[in-house]
Amino acid sequence: MRTESDPVLDLIEQALRTRGVRGVAGAIATLIRSGALTEGTRLPPVRRLAAYLGVSPTTVAAAWSQLASLGLISSHGRRGTFVASPPARRPRRWRSSPTPLARYDLGTGAPDPLLLPNPLAYLKALSHPQPVTYTDPPVLESLAEVLWPLLPEGLHPERGGALAVVDGALEAIDLLLGTLAPNATSVAVEDPSFPALFDLVETHGLSVVAIPVDRDGPDPTSLERAAALPELGAFITQPRAQNPTGVSTSPRRRDALAHALARRPDVLVIEDDHSGLLAAQPLATLAGLHPTTAYVLSFSKSHGPDLRLAAVVTHSDRCEALEQARSLGPSWSSKLLQSLLAGMLRDPGEAPRLEQARSEYQRRRSRLGELFEVELNGDGINVWVPPLVDTDLALELAHRGVRVIPGSAFSSQPDVARAARITLAEPRHAFDTVVAYLAETAALPPQANHTRRAPGR
Repeated sequence: MRTESDPVLDLIEQALRTRGVRGVAGAIATLIRSGALTEGTRLPPVRRLAAYLGVSPTTVAAAWSQLASLGLISSHGRRGTFVASPPARRPRRWRSSPTPLARYDLGTGAPDPLLLPNPLAYLKALSHPQPVTYTDPPVLESLAEVLWPLLPEGLHPERGGALAVVDGALEAIDLLLGTLAPNATSVAVEDPSFPALFDLVETHGLSVVAIPVDRDGPDPTSLERAAALPELGAFITQPRAQNPTGVSTSPRRRDALAHALARRPDVLVIEDDHSGLLAAQPLATLAGLHPTTAYVLSFSKSHGPDLRLAAVVTHSDRCEALEQARSLGPSWSSKLLQSLLAGMLRDPGEAPRLEQARSEYQRRRSRLGELFEVELNGDGINVWVPPLVDTDLALELAHRGVRVIPGSAFSSQPDVARAARITLAEPRHAFDTVVAYLAETAALPPQANHTRRAPGR
């Protein structure tokens, strides 16, 4: 029979749903995120909490380890374990560090500037009304007019959708994660995936549930297992030109994903369409099939990273919460940039330019496939080269003075460590110059039997 009374112990027990590692860690994470356990609160010692909850000390210690890895708690030796200060908003996987010296850089993840529209031509024709005031709507009307036809019909205003314009896809996802309910403590993320997405999830104090990706998109069986977790709050997916694999979700796979989430209408699906208008594949969206969806269309790859603009369309209540969060910071994205993007999208020459860019990136993908003697599928500005027999591709190319990003940056799976993501553009040189250089320097050791595997497998 218990004789002790401790408000922290009582809080943890009340929040507990299951008595395994996941249950203990999830309960404490929920209490921290909701503010019930505030910064600096001293947590009970492992053995004391284990005895109180009726679980083994090993279970509590493992939960402590998970919470510490997320930056939610911190150990101070004999002083004890405390609720940590809010996680620093800095990348953990995708650190901004100086680019290693290399003759050629195919690791930027940025589009070829020569395949982007020239903003000067549009600046001259820029027509913007009177100066913006704080009372103006955050989305420029002329931009909204050209954006709505590009967005999924399942999220149009007649179906309860609303539009926001923010400073890039990552800000959009950051804001959307901030709208999750306090009892949501985990988020499903494709694996491999863009490292900053993992970082964003963890800086919100949420844990990552990895969803493997194959040549048709995210694995629906893994997503269904994730959806069975009551603490799952969201699923972040890249429906086209997935970074790093280049995979686009097929319509059949999209339907399977909707089925996997059928029992969890509360889970927010965040569709990060970062390549958007540059992607050659049609969009297979969950909007209209899953009731809680937010679609993010970025223009960085198609119209220029310096625009820093992305459209977000989601249910009006969530969109209002997103704009309310922005009101404490930038409030709106530059109307001048919005007007510039509207002019680009209205240009009759825009469709042929985009088609030319798509064709050129596909040609470059084919050239790399010939060079590495492996079939390279996919879409967008990056190519995913699967592990080759006995070859660490990123290391091999680095020896030749060419920088690419190793597969380990995008996943914790050991089988992708020797894969590599290669951007189909070099910031200072023509891409064909780099390919010719690789061919001349025999970038790979002589070997006849490269592994032929589908991207993402």
